Amino acid sequence: MSAIKPHNLVFLDEMGVLLGLMRLMGRAPKGERVYDIKPFYRGTRVNVINALSDSKVLALKALKRSLSVKQFKVFLQEHVVPQLWPGTVVVMDNLPAHKVQGVHAILAAVGAKALYLSPYSPEFNPIEHWWWELKAFIRRFVPKTKETLVKLLHMGLC
Repeated sequence: MSAIKPHNLVFLDEMGVLLGLMRLMGRAPKGERVYDIKPFYRGTRVNVINALSDSKVLALKALKRSLSVKQFKVFLQEHVVPQLWPGTVVVMDNLPAHKVQGVHAILAAVGAKALYLSPYSPEFNPIEHWWWELKAFIRRFVPKTKETLVKLLHMGLC
């Protein structure tokens, strides 16, 4: 991986966000407790897939369900591949949908390659830190609907 130029790396990953995601801590005057309402129902899960280069977000999509093979291929073809250039290396984790037949051919059509991270190594994917920051941003607003969550995702990109 040391022979790959950093500007040719594109990181791809998924995350899940629960509606009603809220802050974990609060502030109060010294000596007083913070009181807040925490919903019993954790909310609907919204899954998000993203492709990120060293300089910008290349593609982002919210999904109603967990990522399927078909959805992944469509995301690659329609959202990611148009943003790629010859020599791009797309770094992904070991999700089974990432390793199906046809993924390498989709990337090779624009001169890109796939590179899979070793199992259980999210520390090598900078998109994981980006997810953490995005979730912290979303927690500030406690979204109650999918539409609000999607708006917050797009706001968090700016």
